Amino acid sequence: MDKQTLPGLVGSRVQTRQRGSGRPPASDGEKTKQKILSAARKCFGKHGYRETSNRIIAEEALLTPGTIYYYFDNKRDMFLSVHEDTQKEILNVVLPAVAPAKTFAEAMTSLLDAFRVLYEKHPDFGKFNAVVRSEARRTPEITAAIADQEWRHLYHRMSDLGVATGEIDYRDARTLRNILSTVVLGITQHGLEASNADHLDCLRGFQRMFTGKLVKAASRSIQAAK
Repeated sequence: MDKQTLPGLVGSRVQTRQRGSGRPPASDGEKTKQKILSAARKCFGKHGYRETSNRIIAEEALLTPGTIYYYFDNKRDMFLSVHEDTQKEILNVVLPAVAPAKTFAEAMTSLLDAFRVLYEKHPDFGKFNAVVRSEARRTPEITAAIADQEWRHLYHRMSDLGVATGEIDYRDARTLRNILSTVVLGITQHGLEASNADHLDCLRGFQRMFTGKLVKAASRSIQAAK
């Protein structure tokens, strides 16, 4: 089985409490829930899963802890809901961007363009996803967050496209999928550690590398120093 791991997808949906009588209209309730998710994503990304409390999230969202508990029974449900919401937002950008590609090179360029758009618009996404990858494997209650079936499907579609166009030898399809997974994991981590300018330069550099414009065949040899 391919060991493809990427800012993953929640394997099952998280159930949140149903609104009772006397509560705000549905539209207001949804706005409050999204406000909580946004604040929680920022706090989890900054403090990690274990160190983040409902009180910290409530302060970030400018809400009372009681409001947090109304929408989410516990921190686990909130974390998985944030993860599901984050992945939905990411895939809503990535999948339509990659779908029209006629070649693997086009698909890779579109994927990296989508990552650039997401990085500029949602800087908290990368920080949260890094927490998912680092903490979900050692915290049993949130291991559902490392499921990533949608991403595996995307890697398969991209490698199949490359094989169909002759860009990729069919024997290298699995290797390519593992490379895609490694690249995207690396991009996620780099976004946490590098400056904005360096990270955007990295994304552009990957585009050039995958299209053969960054690393070229050697035009001359250099004799090794004795």
